[in-house]
Amino acid sequence: MKIPRQLLIILSILVSFIFVLFLVSSFQEQQVQSNLELSQSNLILQASQYKLEKLDSEQVVSLRRSLFGENIYETAQKQYKEAIKNSPKDAEKLYLNLGLLQAKEGKTTESLVNLNKVVENKKYAKLAEGLISLEAEKPVLEQLEVELKSHLKGWFRYYGLRQLYQQETRQEDLKILEVTEQKEALIALVKLLLISILPLGGILVGIIILILLLTQWSMIGKEAILSRANDLAWETPWTWETILQVFVVGFFLVSQGIVFLILPLVLKLFDTKALDSNLLFQAIKILITYTLMSAAGLGILYLSIKPFFPLPKDWFKLEWRGNWFLQGIGGYLVALPLVVLIALLNQQIWQGQGGSNPLLFLAIETQNGWVLLIFFITACLAAPFYEEILFRGFLLPSLTRYLPVWGAIILSGFLFALAHLNLSEVLPLTVLGIVLGFVYQRSRNLLSSMLLHSLWNTGTLLSLFLLGGGS
Repeated sequence: MKIPRQLLIILSILVSFIFVLFLVSSFQEQQVQSNLELSQSNLILQASQYKLEKLDSEQVVSLRRSLFGENIYETAQKQYKEAIKNSPKDAEKLYLNLGLLQAKEGKTTESLVNLNKVVENKKYAKLAEGLISLEAEKPVLEQLEVELKSHLKGWFRYYGLRQLYQQETRQEDLKILEVTEQKEALIALVKLLLISILPLGGILVGIIILILLLTQWSMIGKEAILSRANDLAWETPWTWETILQVFVVGFFLVSQGIVFLILPLVLKLFDTKALDSNLLFQAIKILITYTLMSAAGLGILYLSIKPFFPLPKDWFKLEWRGNWFLQGIGGYLVALPLVVLIALLNQQIWQGQGGSNPLLFLAIETQNGWVLLIFFITACLAAPFYEEILFRGFLLPSLTRYLPVWGAIILSGFLFALAHLNLSEVLPLTVLGIVLGFVYQRSRNLLSSMLLHSLWNTGTLLSLFLLGGGS
């Protein structure tokens, strides 16, 4: 398979223009980071209700301050006000939660103002009216308990129910609520510790490995792991035309055509609009979409390089023997502190804008095991397999025909980040792509970078799942 050079150049210019439009349009989209901060705040609110009965009051205050900060309610209010600015379409639900936080702090006037903003919303009207009646100490509306349980989660649900039961002097229900809340608070506390302690441990180990690598490099030079002495380029039998053909035609035109044209038309024929809000349906749709994209992209790759068979040594190597497992884990630990540092700096640049992978937003909403399993198959198995074959297995070695190995690693990492089509993810994903490239270059085994990629996506997915319980 070979596309004429003139047509390939025209297609490349067209694709580059569309690519830039996609990136620019992502600037107005919300980052998942904003949702993560809000979900973490909700989890902290829930966990803070856990009673530490075996400690004295001073110890409890000290431990709570170290775990949750000085004033969790003030912090949560600031985050909700910021979220309302960034997500006006979700404002009604956010106003409800903000109103309850203000009520907890005794800011009755502000609370009533925010709750009144929701009264006109059909979905939350009864709940808002009921909460207003509670705050104004008026007779409680019927069905308020049902509304609280239907539309509120975590700390907000328990706070609302407690206020309702106290006003109606339902002592038995208060006792049951207390027991249930303590169980939920303990679960939230465990989740919070897992989210905080495990990544921190990985980051510390990664920093130690980085220090050791840099120390070795400074002491023994050419023989060090980080040395360029053994940066041998791959023997590449094709030219830039084949590289463009694989990415312009395979990765972009055919694969993205499936996502934006073919699949939507098929779904429209079957009238699946009613299922759009169903997370299980969304998860299955994403898996099918990614499977079709991968098959199309790998098919174009195969047809493009088939004329050059048999390939030289070390191309697309998947070798189960060797130390690829340790290299993948080591690469993951090294990537943790580097990507986290860049992500923190990146957050200051984009201020919550710049877009994120839609799968991340869905993952934070689900508490369904089947949905999580399908997301895991998509993000932690299918994505590493396809993307590592394309970006590390094909692109990186191909670029060594024109660039030094380190230049090929950096450029392939940057293109890997751009391919995710979100401006806010370019810097952190470039760093991740560079680490993936370095691990593959050292191991010459795609299993090592696939493992690293899978570990990264698994950690992200599990963190989103744990955080989602508090949203």
